[in-house]
Amino acid sequence: MGLKEGTQYNHCITIQGFIGAAAHRRALVVLLALLIASIHTASALDLTVSASGSFMDVNGPGTGNDPTCFRTATTWGGVTGTYVSYGIPSDSSCPGSLNLGTQSGFGFVPATIGTIQDGVMFKLGTFTHYNHPVSSSTAFNYITLRITLTITGATPSTTTYDYVMHLDETPNRGTCVSCAYQPCETPCPDKAWWSNLGSSSTFTIGGKTYTLELKGFAACTDPSTPIAEFVTQENKANVACIYANITECIVTITGDPVDQTVCPPNLNSASFTVAATGPALTYQWYKEAGATDIKLTDTAPYSGAKTATLTINPATSAQAGDYYVVVTGSCGAAKTSNPARLTVVNAPQITMDLSVT
Repeated sequence: MGLKEGTQYNHCITIQGFIGAAAHRRALVVLLALLIASIHTASALDLTVSASGSFMDVNGPGTGNDPTCFRTATTWGGVTGTYVSYGIPSDSSCPGSLNLGTQSGFGFVPATIGTIQDGVMFKLGTFTHYNHPVSSSTAFNYITLRITLTITGATPSTTTYDYVMHLDETPNRGTCVSCAYQPCETPCPDKAWWSNLGSSSTFTIGGKTYTLELKGFAACTDPSTPIAEFVTQENKANVACIYANITECIVTITGDPVDQTVCPPNLNSASFTVAATGPALTYQWYKEAGATDIKLTDTAPYSGAKTATLTINPATSAQAGDYYVVVTGSCGAAKTSNPARLTVVNAPQITMDLSVT
């Protein structure tokens, strides 16, 4: 049957009303997009920034845990930056000074930043893992990269931010099939990664408080998808750029988790998701349980307890109840979402056979 203009159908919707409502909704979407764009444009802040960096506290503060043959320098190959090297080269002895041609090590060269806008990703500098076969009695496990920003008109004008980079030095043996990390070129590659992308250090300008948030490693020619981990091949100088942005110290929940209903056994998995903005966000999910709520961990049937999405699989009557998440930034007050309810509807069971024999 075709729809006739002016005829009223189920849900009390006329064709004219439907068309009018659709057009109205489209207009609202356009107006909302323009409003968001105007708000962003109005709130964008031009910042004049310069940066420097230094590696420090290898394997923790002090020198007692330094890796074998640890060396530092502020130049390598005629380029000024911050450099560290470690390990005894496989065909040599411990060099008297930093030698990234034979030792393994890290280098960071800060970018010339200039004028940027808050909330817009920019290149912070270039990172290189000089990955050579070395022997070490004390391994290189992690190191702090201290970034110093100088921002015109900020209070304070100079601020330091510490980020911890870890390194997994894999054995130089085996084929790629048996290697822990991919992509792979024999022998097995290593992996560097950040344990924190945010810092509690802040500055104020224009009456607002900001921080520096790392976005991660990315190809210097394509920063569109920065990642927190960098797989590095042996016998190479592995180069990636480090990207960051200046973020206001405000945590905002833009989308609360919504109620879910499951009907075991056909549907016995549920997920709750929160949407939020803020600097270097972390998440912790809870289940309401009266006076003391339950802090969830990644223990069956729960997974994603520290991510934006909590999954419950399988969801049974024992998991029914209300769930919420606390979202925390590297600075700014933490925010708590509205609770979402998990309802578990069990299939009916036949308790009496009324069939006629």
